[in-house]
Amino acid sequence: AAERLRALNPGLDIVALPERLTAANAAAHVQAYDLVVDGSDNFPTRYLVNDACVLFGRPLIHGGVVGFQGQLLTVLPRRSACVRCVFPEPPSPGAVPSGQEAGILGSVAGILGTLMAHEALKALLGLGAPMADRLRPELSLSRAEHVR
Repeated sequence: AAERLRALNPGLDIVALPERLTAANAAAHVQAYDLVVDGSDNFPTRYLVNDACVLFGRPLIHGGVVGFQGQLLTVLPRRSACVRCVFPEPPSPGAVPSGQEAGILGSVAGILGTLMAHEALKALLGLGAPMADRLRPELSLSRAEHVR
């Protein structure tokens, strides 16, 4: 991905981190950046990213997709609710299907990724009203909801 982005725009400063985020390295990674965009695919990582962002005061753009649905939340530490505020405990194993189990519609992932990028720009530039204190789960393209 880094090579492809550099080919598209050689002026980009891209730092690829080919490693998993862990409790041992989360602090260093989060402190190194002004903002974190999280599209992780599991709850332990989501909570780890959230907790590190809150601890170090870094804005977090959280997004998740499963099936035909997506959700978006902007976390502004010490100013808005965070992932753990909205979901104090991770769901029990198996309570929520994973993307691998339920599938992910590519267009939903694309739409949510675009919204996350938009939120990141708003947070970094201080423009517009962030999606803080509002979880947007209504991005749903389920056929059953639209066919009557």
